[in-house]
Amino acid sequence: MQSGTSRFRAELGGNLTYLSTIGSYAMVLRTNQATVLTLDASKNATFEGRVMGAGGTASLPTFSFGGDPNTGIYNSGLNDNLLFSIGGVQRAFLSA
Repeated sequence: MQSGTSRFRAELGGNLTYLSTIGSYAMVLRTNQATVLTLDASKNATFEGRVMGAGGTASLPTFSFGGDPNTGIYNSGLNDNLLFSIGGVQRAFLSA
């Protein structure tokens, strides 16, 4: 473990998962001694893998914005389409 203060630790089936702080207030999520997510003091998130979300809809897109939850990007679950919504209405899409 990197130097820091462990705040939460859990072990399940031999895999150790914990949250800890490192450096200047960065929060790190590790599982089985591998870092999977780092949240830094500037509110930046670094993932050590893919970010995946559920399908979503025009009114509730998978990836949206804090002050505007019905504007964003989603996949309806049909084929290989990437859809964009503004104000809860589909406005654009990209298709394979």
